[in-house]
Amino acid sequence: MTAKDYPFLRLLDGPKQFLVPVFQRDYSWKDKHCVQLWQDILRVGKDANSKGHFLELV
Repeated sequence: MTAKDYPFLRLLDGPKQFLVPVFQRDYSWKDKHCVQLWQDILRVGKDANSKGHFLELV
């Protein structure tokens, strides 16, 4: 896997297909996990000193 920096809006812009890797397919996110992810993304977006938040784009 190769990590690259992308602006967050690029994640939301245009059509996307999100793939769940085989090793994560048995893992089921609950609402609390989604809320935590969103809070982390908002926290990073508000912090000018933050290096970012890792999300994998396929």
